[in-house]
Amino acid sequence: MLIMKFGGSVLRDEQGFRRMTSILGSTSGEPVLVVVSAFSTVTRDLDAMSAMAASGNLQRALTGLEQLQADLTALCPLPSSWPADLAQTLQQCFEEMQALLRAMSVTRQRTARIRDRFLAYGEFLSLHVSHAHLEAAAIPATRLDVRTVLITDDTFGSAEPNIEKTRVHVEHDLLPLFNTHSIVITQGFVGCTEHGDTTTMGKESSNLTASFLGSLLQAREIVIWTDVEGVRSADPTLCANTVVRSHLTYAQARIAAHHGVKLLYPTMIEPAERENIPIRIAHAEHPDGGHTIIANDVGETGPLITLDGETITTLFAPRSAWLHAANAIVVALHLHDQFSVNASSEADVATMTVPLAQAHVATQLFHNHIVERP
Repeated sequence: MLIMKFGGSVLRDEQGFRRMTSILGSTSGEPVLVVVSAFSTVTRDLDAMSAMAASGNLQRALTGLEQLQADLTALCPLPSSWPADLAQTLQQCFEEMQALLRAMSVTRQRTARIRDRFLAYGEFLSLHVSHAHLEAAAIPATRLDVRTVLITDDTFGSAEPNIEKTRVHVEHDLLPLFNTHSIVITQGFVGCTEHGDTTTMGKESSNLTASFLGSLLQAREIVIWTDVEGVRSADPTLCANTVVRSHLTYAQARIAAHHGVKLLYPTMIEPAERENIPIRIAHAEHPDGGHTIIANDVGETGPLITLDGETITTLFAPRSAWLHAANAIVVALHLHDQFSVNASSEADVATMTVPLAQAHVATQLFHNHIVERP
């Protein structure tokens, strides 16, 4: 079995949905669980709407919701190919969302429970629109609301999944669906308490959904489809000539996630590692192109460089190379005593803090010294 997760950066326009259907259409009948995120910036947009309503700006929130409905309709396939219940489902969702916004406006409250309930509509809408695109492409699939199987605690906003309780629902409610369908599509990010309350599991937790359910299904691989070719040596918007790091161990991925490497989040690593399931991060536009595999014992990886404000972090670089680069940067930028360094040989992590105005160019110099011409 395969787990495939499609993020909002892929499902942001009509072309993204076509890429998803193309990838799923080439799976040759192998069972696939598809996990989808809310498309584009919908989660952030919904969060902003709920904050507006709770602060008394109801009309602005409702206007935002109307725009979302128009944008969503534009992402749907032609009505002639819609599943019979799609229009009714979407209309019901938006009516419920309007009611929640009005309630928050009246009470001037946005509790963590209500916030989770409202944010969950982003993934729920994506689930139905994604399923409609599969139907329109004649790809047989069935959809499942993940809240019927993924049980969490009641820590709203950062809920943790319950392994044993979810395992029971996976075996009784999810696995049987593969007896009649090779593709089952569900949504990420959300779960449900034992008492039926909707929860969310934190930032970018759709990856956690894919990894967690993959571990319970003992999948052979978890594929995270994005709009880049895997983990790169640095943020390509900051540094030219970045390269894909084709392999990371689970331990390296955890370190990289902790230090802010894009595409990696700490919670997504542990479930896959527990069952020794490889995670592949790949580009939906170039499925056969560069990618990153996270697995056990894959050997050394090249350096990774991140920037957070004034702090430049370098991972997995030889200490001698890092010291040489740091010295060259201090001289080149005339930093003198305007910097601080902290290096840990055990974790292969080194940081350098520089004035904010010089952080970008210092990051570029680190990349040039350590990655481009080591």
